[in-house]
Parts: sequence; C-alpha cells; structure tokens
Amino acid sequence: MVQLGPESDTAFCSRVLRDLGPKGNLLVVNDESHHAYRIQYNPEPPMLQMLGEGTGVRRKVRVERGTSEENKEATVWVGGLDRIHRVRGIHLCLDLSATPYYISGSGREEGIPFDWIVSDFDLVGAIESGLVKVPRIPIDDNSGDLSPRYFNLWEHIKVTLPKKMTKGDQSGDALMQILIGVEGTLATLASEWKKTLDTWEEAARVTPPVLILVCNDTATASVIHRYIADGKLLPELKNQIGQPEVTIRIDSRLLEQAESRNDGESRTDAAERLREVLATVGKPGAPDKQIRCVVSVGMLTEGWDAQNVTHILGLRAFTSQLLW
Repeated sequence: MVQLGPESDTAFCSRVLRDLGPKGNLLVVNDESHHAYRIQYNPEPPMLQMLGEGTGVRRKVRVERGTSEENKEATVWVGGLDRIHRVRGIHLCLDLSATPYYISGSGREEGIPFDWIVSDFDLVGAIESGLVKVPRIPIDDNSGDLSPRYFNLWEHIKVTLPKKMTKGDQSGDALMQILIGVEGTLATLASEWKKTLDTWEEAARVTPPVLILVCNDTATASVIHRYIADGKLLPELKNQIGQPEVTIRIDSRLLEQAESRNDGESRTDAAERLREVLATVGKPGAPDKQIRCVVSVGMLTEGWDAQNVTHILGLRAFTSQLLW
C-alpha cells in the first residue's frame, strides 16, 4: 500500500520488478491475454492503441462510459505495462491465449479475432491432437421438449425464479427454486459420475473422477455445496466428520472470509491455502487428491489443469462460447 501520496512510475517499477533489480529492455509474456485490454472512451470508431513504439502490445477496444467493474479491472495489467515501459523499456510483449478474440463485455463484438494473431490453433485441432478434453453435451432428459433442457439448463430454471433475485440470503425463495430446478439434472449427472468412479476404482486409478458445478453466484454455490456435502446427492460425495473433504466450495466469498480471518493464520496464508487446495485437485501425491466434487462461481478459469475432471454442470447463464 502506498502511504506517501501517488506512487511514481520509478517507485512502481522498483516495487513490482524487485526480483529483476534495475534491469530494462524487458520481454513480457501475457498469459490468457484476452482478459487484458485497453479501454478507450470516445464515440468514434475503435482506434488501434499502442502501449509504446516497438512493444507490440495493442488493444483495439471501445466501450461506453459506465463500463462494468470487470472491464475497469481488465485495464490494470496493461496500465502497469505502460508505467514499466516508460521507465525500463519493454522490448517485446507476447500475448498468449487459446482464445485470441474479444470476450463478452470487452466493448467489442464478441468473437472478433485480435488483429495481431500470429498463429491460430483451433479447438477442433486441439481436440484431435489430444490437448483438450472432448466435450459431450448431455441430451438425456425426459422433459419431452424439442430442445433438451439439459442443453441450456439455466434458460429453463430462470423463468421459474422470483423477479427479485435474492443476494446473500441463503434461505430465499429464489435459491430454493434453483435447487428444485436443478435436482433432476444433478441426479442424472451424478449417476454418470458414479459409473465413472466405479470404473476408475476397478482400474485402481490413484485419483477419483471430479464433478464440477459452476454456479451463478456465491449464494447459489453455498446452497448447492451444502446439498451435496450433506450427502443428499450421493453418499460418495458426502463430507464425513473427521475425514478429508471430498466436496469443496471455492468462490470469492470464501476467499474474502479467509482474508479477514484473525485466528493466528495470516489472511494471505489462509487465502493461498484455499487456492492451493484447488490447484492440487487430481494431482497424485497431493494432500487434496481425494477431492471428488468442486462447487465454484468464477474461480475455475482458463489454465486450471485438473486432468481428472469428467463431468461439468453449468448452473449459470453462459453467454460466451469461449467457456465451452
């Protein structure tokens, strides 16, 4: 935290680049770079923005005033690079992304590729090469609808919800309606997961298969997690007293709670411990290799490498095809 007024660019560089000492002429690698972009506030058509001559960092974005907090946060990284370039000099900046095009909320039409793509390895090619999992969309339901409900579950759930959604009220009608609406879907997916578990146990696999639920908000995640952890979905997913948890929840509210603790463990250590649990899911020899179910909101982003994930339920409005 800066205590003595605005932080100069030189002081900023000394703080964030302390491991590099006074070195300049830097190479920057932006991983998952589609999450970082420059916002330009003007009514004119989008202009090509340059971080600095020769850096190769470009963002072609226009959004209206009053953009979302997420968009404002997306500029933090690029703004930091601006400051570094002014003091130390950035020789080259490489943007790396498996999805090199604008995402929803970026201020550009979703799906438009970045102008500076050097190589594009498409999803089909990645699947055929065995680099990513082969997605299978469930269509097994008995709703009788022309379009299976499980294909776009949230669209069918949201129409039954009260107009005023509860926020933080874990006993609200909306949350109960969500649980009722998703109960059949959970049972179907859990039965498929159980078949996979039996197969893996017969094959003596070291780690179990993992079921993931991506919820619309922290309140929903709390209700769903409690439902599963109490054994109401499957006994194999119930958390037993005195035993390591097999069903965990990870979301921003839990991290905030961890960062506000006062029980001897530092706030940073508590939050990092939660992140470490997530990072070691499915890793042989890791203390959390026994995890079987993860209930999340927005914490399971690109780059999370859990190779034993076999089933995913999206319990939220997925507006971006990037998620799939």
